[in-house]
Amino acid sequence: MSKKTSMIRKVYLYLVTAITIVILLVGFIGLINLLLKEYVLDVKGWQETEKYWECEQPGERDGLVLLVPEETVAVEPALAEGDLVSPVAEKANEKVKMTDNEMEKCIASTKAQREKQRMNDIKRDLAQYLAMILVALPLYLYHWGVIKKENE
Repeated sequence: MSKKTSMIRKVYLYLVTAITIVILLVGFIGLINLLLKEYVLDVKGWQETEKYWECEQPGERDGLVLLVPEETVAVEPALAEGDLVSPVAEKANEKVKMTDNEMEKCIASTKAQREKQRMNDIKRDLAQYLAMILVALPLYLYHWGVIKKENE
């Protein structure tokens, strides 16, 4: 092997080794962070500490908001042209008052949905960090092994 090729090979091997070390560090730090937050310190995210605003009564903040399509229909053919009214839009502007039972169901449903989302977030983060480690570790071991063999 020529001197130039040998130098390029060494730079490549050390560069790949350094990059894989960085990826391994990020993966292990993220994994440790995730495990500490979830299982040791039980840190809550903002979703778990926020008030359940989806279930608030009218008058608290702006009440419930119902999204409706912006289509208008003529209520009566006798109305003048341009006097279009949307019954759906009128219904959406009415204040909705929940009963206590409906409020409890809404809060329970929201709690369950947030817990499901939290578990999905944990699984996604765990998969990401494990993938980083599982890809970088063999690359590191192979390239570092080649470097050690060449230096002997």
